[in-house]
Amino acid sequence: MPEDQKQFTGMPKEMLQIALEDKHRFPVVIVSNETPVGFFILYDGEERFDYTDHSNSLVFRAFSINHADQGNGHAKAALLQLKAFTQHHFPEAEEIVLAVNLNNLPARQAYLKAGFRDDGRTKMGRNGLQHILVLPIEKKRSCP
Repeated sequence: MPEDQKQFTGMPKEMLQIALEDKHRFPVVIVSNETPVGFFILYDGEERFDYTDHSNSLVFRAFSINHADQGNGHAKAALLQLKAFTQHHFPEAEEIVLAVNLNNLPARQAYLKAGFRDDGRTKMGRNGLQHILVLPIEKKRSCP
C-alpha cells in the first residue's frame, strides 16, 4: 500500500496480530474469486463509546484493499455488503460507526455512497481531525 494511504489505516498483518489478542476485534478478509483482496475489523469493545453512545454498535476499522486490487470495485462491493454481513454475524448490532480522516476524501465519499451518514460529529485521531460516520442496521424481523 502506498505511503499516502498507510497513514489512514492499520496494515492487515499488524491489525490481525492485535485482533488475535483482543476478543473484541473481529477480523474479516475480503475475498474475490477465492483470492484475498482486502481486510477490515469489526470491534465491539469499550473504545466504541469514543464514537457513539449506542451500546449495540460496532466500529468498522482498519479497512484496506490491496494496492494491486484497488480500482476494481472491491471496496464498494465490500461496503455494500457490510450491512447484510453484520446482520448475519452480529444480529444484535444496530449501527456501525467509523472515523474517517478529514483529508481522506475518497474514503469518506465511498462510505457515504454505501449508506453511512455524517451527523456532523468529529474526533481527533492520530493523524488529525476525523468525521464520525454511522451506518444504521435494521433488525431482521421475524414473521408473525
